[in-house]
Amino acid sequence: MKAGTNNFRSLLKQALSFALAFAIWFSPIPAGLTKEAWHLFAIFAAAIFAVILNSFPLLNILVVHPSLGVRSLDEFIKLAREKPGQLSYGSAGVGGTSHFTGELFNVMAGTKLVHVPYAGTAQAATDLLGGRVQVMFSPVSTVLQFVAEGKLIALASTTLRRASAAPELPTMSEAGLTGFDTSGWFGLLAPAGTDREIIDRLAAASSEAAKSPDVVATMARQGFDMVGGSPEEFAAFIRDDLANGSAWPARPG
Repeated sequence: MKAGTNNFRSLLKQALSFALAFAIWFSPIPAGLTKEAWHLFAIFAAAIFAVILNSFPLLNILVVHPSLGVRSLDEFIKLAREKPGQLSYGSAGVGGTSHFTGELFNVMAGTKLVHVPYAGTAQAATDLLGGRVQVMFSPVSTVLQFVAEGKLIALASTTLRRASAAPELPTMSEAGLTGFDTSGWFGLLAPAGTDREIIDRLAAASSEAAKSPDVVATMARQGFDMVGGSPEEFAAFIRDDLANGSAWPARPG
């Protein structure tokens, strides 16, 4: 049994331990999760969860060490293709968002970046700053200060829309990898069968809070862009994310 399946079951057990409503984070398409586990996840998610609000995505950006001498995504892809297996990217661990993003990049860009997993984002960023790895797909909040100080070079954001914390930075899709889109996200859910009136009241209160200028500004500084929307829109988003996740193991690379 693969690690991804065990991680899924662990997540499911934790989710079931909550009594009413809770915020839960999905790393959208963990690289270690089997196709069978994704099908199980889709079935259980529909049976167990009543969605309330899509709160915010965790936006990642592609950053590289200055020693590579690249300043754009095109330049980096060209360099990586010229050095297959010679450039390494650090991640926060096997099967997480940063790992998946790196492997998706390899597939879409035709590169062979080597994955180096760490125990967390901070450890990976430390080695990136020291030049022990050359590349990282990192949360904006972790690396933006180092980019401003010239210690790292930011090339693109990994979502389809630009990060509000770095609006000058192009998206992967804008920079040439059309359709590239990965991120983690947070949302508010409740157990299936929760009274619709309760869901609507929670959704309205949460949506109002998500639009608060103070909340928007605070979350933007940490690399989050508030989303909001209706429970139906969030449900559709989850269905699309699960569909993308279950399709990933069948893709080449």
